[in-house]
Order: sequence, then structure tokens, then C-alpha cells
Amino acid sequence: MNIDFNTYVGIGTLIATVIAAVGLIAGIRVYRRQMNAQVFIEYTKRYENVLSSFPQEAQKVRLDLTGKPPEPSKEITKAVLRYLNLCSEEFYLWNQGYLSKKIWQIWEAELKRTLQSPLLKREWDELKKMNLKLIQSSLIMLIKSKSIINIQGIISSTADGAFVLYI
Repeated sequence: MNIDFNTYVGIGTLIATVIAAVGLIAGIRVYRRQMNAQVFIEYTKRYENVLSSFPQEAQKVRLDLTGKPPEPSKEITKAVLRYLNLCSEEFYLWNQGYLSKKIWQIWEAELKRTLQSPLLKREWDELKKMNLKLIQSSLIMLIKSKSIINIQGIISSTADGAFVLYI
């Protein structure tokens, strides 16, 4: 069996192409993981800042589904607005494919719980008066994705499977 030089070049080119493709795929995966880590770190910092903006009495009941919210105040309303804005940005990043599903699932679970709290339900009524289209449209996208459903007082589902946002 006599193999000429061109055959060796062809085999070498094929091997180099396969190695380059595998390297490119691995590089893309590493880059995506790094970007998700950076987004996670940045939004964790922002989340901490948002939580710090909640008045002390509101921090305690933000996730409490049975507790009585503190007296209404502009500070609480602003803190809730910051929180919902952050959530709408997180949803946008996930919805556009910039955020991994695993990270979104962590944030989504807390968002669902927070939206069910008496504090958020009360503040939602105040925020509706502000006509905040950006947050409203993001929450509507959340509903359409069926990510968040049946949250009494804010979101509910109808008999035909449609969702209603009380804005």
C-alpha cells in the first residue's frame, strides 16, 4: 500500500479541522460559563443593594406569606420598585438567552415567593398608579412564559388558560 503526500496532507488537514472545531466549542462553553458567572456576581451585588434599600421593618416581612406588612411609606414603595426593576432585568437576560436556566431558576423561585407576600400585593396597588410600562411589560412576558402563574392579587389564570395581570 503506497500512500502519497497529498493523502497525508488531507488526513492532517482533517485532524487539524476536528481539533480546531472541538477547541472552538470548548472555548464557547467556557466563555458562556464565565459570562454567566459575571452576570450572577453583578446581579448578586445589585440584589444586595436593593435589599439594603428596604426599611428594616419591610425586610422582615418581604418573604413572609402570612405576616402583616409595615405601614406604607415612600421608602418601601421605592424599594419594591427597585426590586421589581431588578427582577424584570433578570428575566430579560434569561429570556434573551444571556443567563443560564439554572441561575434563572434560583432567582425565579424567590421572585414567585416575594410576589405572593402581603407586602408586595399592597405595594403593587401603589405601583400600578405610577404606570410603569417597563416593569409591567416584563411581568407580562413572565406570565406568557408561564414562569409565574396564579399569584393572588397580582396575577391569575382564567378558565381558558390565559393569564391576567392586575395592572
